[in-house]
Amino acid sequence: MIFPAGGELHSISRADFEIFTYSFTEEQLEQICRELEIPEFLESLNGAEVVTCPPVQIAHVRAKLSRLCNFVEAYPDRLSCSFVRYEMEHELLGDLVKLIAASRSSSKCDAPGRRKRAIKQVEDYVFQHSNQPVMVDELCQAAQVSERTLEYAFREHYGMTPKAFVKAIRLNGVRRELRSQICKLKKINDIAGQWGFWHMGQFAADYRRLFSELPSATLRRRRSGG
Repeated sequence: MIFPAGGELHSISRADFEIFTYSFTEEQLEQICRELEIPEFLESLNGAEVVTCPPVQIAHVRAKLSRLCNFVEAYPDRLSCSFVRYEMEHELLGDLVKLIAASRSSSKCDAPGRRKRAIKQVEDYVFQHSNQPVMVDELCQAAQVSERTLEYAFREHYGMTPKAFVKAIRLNGVRRELRSQICKLKKINDIAGQWGFWHMGQFAADYRRLFSELPSATLRRRRSGG
């Protein structure tokens, strides 16, 4: 539901109903629209009061917001971390804009040649900075394409988002170190931190999802010669 300046919310709800407000500036919204190459987005909302979005996509955004809220509540000191701020201030807003934009109009695809070039440029950039945390906007700058174009390209070529691709590269980097002799001198948390993972619980879950075992299991198998 969209409420213009000076508008009011009149509703009747059950006792267990909760509402959370996510605020952002017009400048942030305009910046996201430019990055996603959808300048017509703001005009498409002119006069709209209700926007109907696909339930599956809404659930995805809600899940991300829930994870962020739970994490900030558990680790309030991590708000000073650039990764957390980036996800809260940029990625979440981008997800909301893409969600609403997708429900308002069909997206147009870029030329296949442009997408292939973007993938190659991003691959080169990621492997050159494989042990560093890389933001999606950095990848867009490296490939000189919008975030939307880059996401189309990676979903088409790899079946995953650019962010998931970068995460997979970093997780494989951690795994290589856990299986190497160098790991004798390091802790798992230290290795994960060097590869840009700051939330150890999420890191362990992502690692297990990709490799079907926890980091500690990889380390034990190397030490036992397995």
